[in-house]
Amino acid sequence: DSGLGTWAPSDSQPGKISRPISDHEPFDPGYPAAGDAAYIPSNFIKRVQAIFRYNKTSDDELSLPIGATIYVLQEHSDGWSEGFYNGAYGYFPANFTTLIVDR
Repeated sequence: DSGLGTWAPSDSQPGKISRPISDHEPFDPGYPAAGDAAYIPSNFIKRVQAIFRYNKTSDDELSLPIGATIYVLQEHSDGWSEGFYNGAYGYFPANFTTLIVDR
């Protein structure tokens, strides 16, 4: 168990993207304080780039501009991922991103 909480049912608000709900207040994954944009987590599983803009709807989500590089820490079967971007940790919809392939 990651200890990050449960998932909101997708039919809770028709037309709205379902998102993870944290059981913890405040949301604290144990990474450096927000704002440390130079920090790169050593345990990331892949890097992705945002192909659509996403505005967070909760404090435990990431807002992503188009072109943002996100370090993915965990993927979930419901289409959400957990990642680190620009000094912040949170959830984001994986289908708003594309894989960055290192050459």
